[in-house]
Amino acid sequence: MYNCKIRSVADVLDHIHFHIFGDAAESETLQLLAGIFEICVRKYLQGVGHPEVLCGDIVSHDEYAQELNNPLKRVQALMVASSDSLLLPIAEDWAISVCFTLLLTHLKLMPLPVPLLQGRCHGSNTRGKLFLMT
Repeated sequence: MYNCKIRSVADVLDHIHFHIFGDAAESETLQLLAGIFEICVRKYLQGVGHPEVLCGDIVSHDEYAQELNNPLKRVQALMVASSDSLLLPIAEDWAISVCFTLLLTHLKLMPLPVPLLQGRCHGSNTRGKLFLMT
């Protein structure tokens, strides 16, 4: 039987892919912002426990203290958000894709510097929408 528990941050981090689609791929500004975003996400996921800013509002003080030294907490939260599971997909070729594209405003008909961020976790039969942010 396979052991699909997350054992290290790399178990998840190595499966996150960042892409820029469509006309957005030609935008040097979006390429720069997407690169900075990728660095921030990867650094965040390598952090330990819940971020302190969440304590008290989103995460109870007790849960914050309990997870304070958990090096897997952030990648576990990402897996739950993307697949509703703390387990890794069985297929070795699974991925979480973070995709950027430019939105057009209907009022001004010009590109906005706001990326459409959409993530998907997919494997052989696993495909779940992670989030959509505008």
